[in-house]
Amino acid sequence: MNHLIEDIKRYTHAKLVYVIHDIEGIQMFDDTDNYSDNELRLLKQADGIIAHNQPMTDWLKEHGITVPIVNLGIFDYQNPQLINQDMNYNKSVVFAGSLEKSTFLTKLNLKDTKLTLYGPNPADQYPDCIQYEGKLSPEELPKKLTQNFGLVWDGDELDTCSGTYGHYLQFNAPHKTSLYLSSGIPVIIWKKAAMAKFIEENHVGLAIDNLNDLDDVLAQITDNEYKTIKQNAINMAMRLREGHYTKAALDQIIKQVI
Repeated sequence: MNHLIEDIKRYTHAKLVYVIHDIEGIQMFDDTDNYSDNELRLLKQADGIIAHNQPMTDWLKEHGITVPIVNLGIFDYQNPQLINQDMNYNKSVVFAGSLEKSTFLTKLNLKDTKLTLYGPNPADQYPDCIQYEGKLSPEELPKKLTQNFGLVWDGDELDTCSGTYGHYLQFNAPHKTSLYLSSGIPVIIWKKAAMAKFIEENHVGLAIDNLNDLDDVLAQITDNEYKTIKQNAINMAMRLREGHYTKAALDQIIKQVI
């Protein structure tokens, strides 16, 4: 990678813009090791950067990145399935992702809310409120996302998103957020996650502090309130499928680096 960047800089007049997928220095919860130093060295060679959001941009600036940075907001998502249009509110929730690292699920004790689960490496046993439905391909999975909300949560605990993965939620734009919203499914997310502000400002879901409160939170939502959130998620799905956020970020960064 270093040689490629050096050749671009030496032999072309091109401007080098990075679209960040992940930052390992944040993800591994250790920004002092050699890997992080090499990563930052690469980032400093860019002419411009598209970061996930403002917390990630702040982290980059705190670590010496001085080039122009634009916030993406959310990753667009190419979704081959029809957008779910069902407005019926029945307090249903789905979680799709890597189950091996989602150990909080084994502690979930909900009385009124049923959670449907998709993903590889499930636990041997889940509480009665959870129904595991297996692993599906990324193309097939959106067909099954018919629930009222998609859950974005990580770590071992119910009252916070803990550990390495919980820490990273405070900086990144998770794949599953775009998966849910591109399917027309509103999102429930940890209130301290970087994406929580985006979800609340666009009225496409809920941000909560504690999964133990989920029964009460969902019980307080009226049918009309859900229809508003759902319609906003449907509108968001159309934007994500058209590449709206990528195009907007590219337009912004090009204006700053040229």
